[in-house]
Amino acid sequence: MGKLINKIKVKIGGEKIFSKITRNLTGSEFNSLLIDIFRQRTAQITPTDLMKQFEENRFVKPSSLDPLKAKSFELEWLSKAKEIGFNPILLSPLAPLGSCAAVGTVSQNKIISASRGTEVLADATNMLALQIAKDFRKNQDKTLQAKYVTTHQHVRAQFFDNPAFTAHFAIFCMASGAYDRGNYEWEAQSLYEHIHFHYQNLCQYFDPSRLSVKVYFKDKAVQLKSALARLLVDLNTIAQIKYERPEEDNKYYQDIQFKVFLQIEENKIDLADGGLVDWSQKLIPNNKHKMVISGCGIELVLKFLELYQSEKSSKSNKN
Repeated sequence: MGKLINKIKVKIGGEKIFSKITRNLTGSEFNSLLIDIFRQRTAQITPTDLMKQFEENRFVKPSSLDPLKAKSFELEWLSKAKEIGFNPILLSPLAPLGSCAAVGTVSQNKIISASRGTEVLADATNMLALQIAKDFRKNQDKTLQAKYVTTHQHVRAQFFDNPAFTAHFAIFCMASGAYDRGNYEWEAQSLYEHIHFHYQNLCQYFDPSRLSVKVYFKDKAVQLKSALARLLVDLNTIAQIKYERPEEDNKYYQDIQFKVFLQIEENKIDLADGGLVDWSQKLIPNNKHKMVISGCGIELVLKFLELYQSEKSSKSNKN
């Protein structure tokens, strides 16, 4: 990317002009410039060019999922989340520019930036975090708790070698927020709620013996881990739950993270994950505010479910 940017700088007249465009223009001026650039470039696109783009551009290719199965899955999970107090919300396909990079550790290079101060939505949990922060900025009640859930077709700019991963994919997202109540009471309860929800729902699709949960906790989260472990006792009878220190410092999650894995032959597939984030602390801003997010890959669940059902059918026929 660096070499390409340097080449572009030379083409447009050097570093000074590039700097003026990226730093000196106001937001509205920059948006107006982008809009006019896009207008002039689209004026050169022919129907033949358009057809070629549709056939070759990985970002615009339709999903291979059965839409009826995907929508049925989404409706079922949204309904179950609503039953336990999560408010379903239908998000925009766009997010404010910097929605991931400004509060998380995500590079903007992984996001499809757009004009008019927006970007294509790449992570719905960031938008749920913005909604929760908005709720708390409006209401100063320290007992308030906000819980949202959504499904969305995410778009990511990075290239994946794994054919199971695509440029856009369906995902189910949850987010909870509240002010600190002391003794990690709210954090443990909220983490438990997210883990329990994802695990129990996945058990309806896959043999529980193939599912496992890992909780990764940092040294400073030992007390929180213990509080969470006490709540997860009810799952221990059916779930394989392991507690581990993270192999590397995870700057995306704060203190603790969980993952739900599906065993496929020799591989463990990460179907759901979540944990504590500090996004609302930055957005409200208030360091006493806590937030738990999580997501489950609808795309992966449905793809592996087809494989799982095919495998069961094959074994049944042999018997």
